[in-house]
Amino acid sequence: METQELENAALRALFSRRREGAFVDAEAMDTRLQAMIADKRRAHGLPS
Repeated sequence: METQELENAALRALFSRRREGAFVDAEAMDTRLQAMIADKRRAHGLPS
């Protein structure tokens, strides 16, 4: 029960921070994700 309450509190805090942050549209998020994936692949010596 206590674990569930802690997880719920963490999710509420996460959602609160996201609501206060800047809005990122789907296209910008796709660009960010692709860049993150390419960076990770390069860091592990994989082709991007």
